[in-house]
Amino acid sequence: MYRMSKKEKNLFLIAIIFVGCAILYRTTLLPAIGNSAALNRQIQLKRRMIKDSLGFLNQKENIQKESRKYANYAKQKLSEEEETASFLKEIEDIAKKAQLQLIDLKPYSAKRKDFCIEYRIEIETESDMNQLITFIHNLQSSDSLLRVVKFRISPKVDKLDILKTNLTITKVFVSD
Repeated sequence: MYRMSKKEKNLFLIAIIFVGCAILYRTTLLPAIGNSAALNRQIQLKRRMIKDSLGFLNQKENIQKESRKYANYAKQKLSEEEETASFLKEIEDIAKKAQLQLIDLKPYSAKRKDFCIEYRIEIETESDMNQLITFIHNLQSSDSLLRVVKFRISPKVDKLDILKTNLTITKVFVSD
């Protein structure tokens, strides 16, 4: 066998230590550093999510106040027939307040759309222009989600200062 000199033994020992360190670096330290970087990215992501959530929590009171403001629009408290009757009464009350003469009221069945329920009523009226404008203004400014979707107006044959009007009015509830 070959006998190594002291210098060769030292070089061999240094080479073994170097190879051992390289193996240790590759098998332990490098994966640990990679995991650390991945964990740091996850930590940053979680911090951003927490920061966003804290922003929502800081605005919780404002959000709740706004949701209470619109809560009446989100719930249908009555059956379809009761809601239609309530809608008719609301239209009659607004017409009475505007001193508008209702000739005919035709309710239609409720229609479910994407996220809401729409009630529709077609009305025929006779009035002067001021009464009609007051009626439409009161409709649009009511607490319910009322809207005029169709409007046809013509002068009455025997009285030109009186207007004959056909309106289609909708009331919307936001559904779950």
